[in-house]
Amino acid sequence: MKLTEMRPQPENNTSLSSANFFNWKDAGSLGIPVRPFGDFVRRYLHFVNVTKADGTKIITPIPCINYDYLAPEVKIDMNECPLDEVYEAQLEGKTHSELPFVSFPLPPESWGKDAKIQRASFSASVNAINRSKQNGSTTADCIEIVSFKKTAFEKVLLLAGVGGNPQFSMGDPTDDENGYDLLCMYHADKPGIQRYELQAGRQASPLTDEEKSTVEDAVNLEDYYKVLTRDEIIEKLTKIYESDEGGTVNPALSSTNDVSGLMQKADTSLSFS
Repeated sequence: MKLTEMRPQPENNTSLSSANFFNWKDAGSLGIPVRPFGDFVRRYLHFVNVTKADGTKIITPIPCINYDYLAPEVKIDMNECPLDEVYEAQLEGKTHSELPFVSFPLPPESWGKDAKIQRASFSASVNAINRSKQNGSTTADCIEIVSFKKTAFEKVLLLAGVGGNPQFSMGDPTDDENGYDLLCMYHADKPGIQRYELQAGRQASPLTDEEKSTVEDAVNLEDYYKVLTRDEIIEKLTKIYESDEGGTVNPALSSTNDVSGLMQKADTSLSFS
């Protein structure tokens, strides 16, 4: 295409740029009710540093491709994930031949001297209406991504009747008509996983017409946590390395730094495994 046929690039106004994440610590002991909707998306996420030529490090989240995310239980499915290779090389004190500028962050000192580098972190995410932000009407600001790590997601499954006694289940909380609220609580005075508590609402809370209209514009989580191919991962990280200020490396995403920050919030919003 000739230069005279090109036009200025419009702003990227996809819903991804306005994604909000639910913060469990804000819930406190009284809790905040959320109404999940749509599908849960499960991923094992790599969080890696891309070290640019000037020494700047950009933390970038990438879903691991060595898993089958479509199976009822996420299981290993080896597809030559280059970031698993980066991890193994780093443990040996080496760098990856194709991604020498990529590394995994070292664990913070607060984790103790025996802490290991984290390879990948499980996260199950779903869109939800934060009831505390509705105030009589449902707007885009009410829609948040709620992320659950392994133990918390197992609690959601039990509430839905998966792996437990179905007689004590209310079914799928995300169902438009028969779904229900989840009360998310955070107890700061309790240790470890005891800080986090989930309770099911006592009755169904069907989505209203207003809510159905609003949730249509929610973030597409499959796009947000898109699983790339090996070559696409290498290409994406290389573009980040070569670009100025992180750049925009995928038309389906906001800037690298914006997406990194949002996905880090998703990963840390529930800090037990």
